Amino acid sequence: MGQAGEVGLFELIEALDEIVRRASPPPLAPGPTAAGPAGSAKAAPDSEAPPAPGEPARGAGDLKGALVQGLIDVAGLAAPLVAVEDVARGIVDVVLRVSSADRALLVLRGEAASEPEIRVGRDRRGAALDDLPGGVSVPVGRGRDAIGSIAVEGTRLGAAELDALRALAQQAAASLRTARELARATADPLTSLLARPHFRRLLEDAAGRAREGPRVPFAVLLLDVDDFKLVNERHGHAAGDQVLREMGAVLRSAVRPPSACCRYGGETFAVLLPGAGAAAAAEAAEKVRAAVVSRRFAEPRLRVTVSVGFAAAPEQGRDPDEVLRRADQALFRAKATKDKACGYTPEIGPAAERRDRLAGVLTGDFARDHDRVRTLLETIAAVNAARDLGELLTVAVDRFVEATGAERGALMLAEGPRRRLGTVVARDRRGRALSPAERFSRTIPERVLAAGRPVCLVDAFEGDGGGDGEGGGGARPAAGDAGAPSHSVAELNLRTVVCVPLATKDRPLGVLYADSRTGPRSGGLEASNLPFFEGLARQVALAIENARLKARLAYEGGAIEV
Repeated sequence: MGQAGEVGLFELIEALDEIVRRASPPPLAPGPTAAGPAGSAKAAPDSEAPPAPGEPARGAGDLKGALVQGLIDVAGLAAPLVAVEDVARGIVDVVLRVSSADRALLVLRGEAASEPEIRVGRDRRGAALDDLPGGVSVPVGRGRDAIGSIAVEGTRLGAAELDALRALAQQAAASLRTARELARATADPLTSLLARPHFRRLLEDAAGRAREGPRVPFAVLLLDVDDFKLVNERHGHAAGDQVLREMGAVLRSAVRPPSACCRYGGETFAVLLPGAGAAAAAEAAEKVRAAVVSRRFAEPRLRVTVSVGFAAAPEQGRDPDEVLRRADQALFRAKATKDKACGYTPEIGPAAERRDRLAGVLTGDFARDHDRVRTLLETIAAVNAARDLGELLTVAVDRFVEATGAERGALMLAEGPRRRLGTVVARDRRGRALSPAERFSRTIPERVLAAGRPVCLVDAFEGDGGGDGEGGGGARPAAGDAGAPSHSVAELNLRTVVCVPLATKDRPLGVLYADSRTGPRSGGLEASNLPFFEGLARQVALAIENARLKARLAYEGGAIEV
């Protein structure tokens, strides 16, 4: 005999024999409305009701074959990276396929008092339902070990079909328990969506299939909850957690398998759409946006909106990182107006600025977050341990080049009354000094200094848009974009550029700059890393100010300018 909740071999044989013996099922009249933990349905009777005249009986062989296939299907529903709700939906689908029920509802109780129950139901036309007042129900699991119930409703349900339903319910209990265990191992604990590392695995699998012939497209949605910081500030972190928890429920409802949803980090979510092109991604993005805006979240019933960016392969990229990067860029553009879905287009341009200065420093990817925090701490220690300003600037450039994975980098300071930028230190990725006369982009650092905002150009002139932007072929920048490609970027044949401001609260000091002609070796030069680079630049700026202050104190009567 199997474990509690499972259907053992001998039990299955006995159940099938009993179903064959009672294979001329009389119809059961719907039971009266009865509220209860099983979802407003009455318990199924153990004895047969008298047959109704004129009702056709279901053949024993048909029912036996359907039950065997149903048990096999239910047993196979629980799998790694499959949500518990999706397993529940699959069970309801099997129940409707095996029985003559017109409607079915599965209610799964929460494992803890604070955990909400899961209700999944539908009729044969696919209309969703969350209550079945006139149905009959069977427990999912045995006795005190029952974890929920399955309720069905129909005018032709017979006792033999209810026996089959009981057998299915026991296997459903085993599958749901397995799904919960797998979910705990792969899910974000707050939202019950996939954790980022497991989402990444699915994304790489989809990209692998896309590289095989014939090409199988896939798309990625990235969503940010708009003004989430204000929710925490005005209503408390408990309300913020509830908003994120309910966002998980909205995504699971709006996006069905084989699509996968993930909490990407903080208030950012990701959705993988296997087999979807750009048009399908646009439809899914708008569906998710509309589902969020139509819901009232937490207490006191907050109105929440999301910004959505999306990109599809192979139209907007050929590998996972490329598609993610362009969905990220589209998301930044969507957040400019909020409550908007925006797909990647060449007109967006490669320079997409992250508006939320805090988002992205900690991403939910534990390995990456550990490396970022370690790099920040090591940079702070190194620049503060420098013996003089020259050593400090050298250490800062080396650390920036290492963090970005760029080929070379420079630190430029604003000098003179007109605050013109000049290169003070230039280094390559091997830690070798470059001449201050080394040529870098001219206009991008000047724009960053003037605007006080970072810029990341990614694949600036790869020719994917055929635009006639300022820098020549490739993607055309949006009007007024501080990070638009420049003539010097085209002349130097730079593929990627990142530039972040060096500034204190009082004034801008200069910029940290890095670029690459062949692409970064570590994937660091991408827009999603800008908040991290800004954090590093702020620490460098503070160290520069401290070094200048020490120099002024050491040399009375004159300020030391670099």
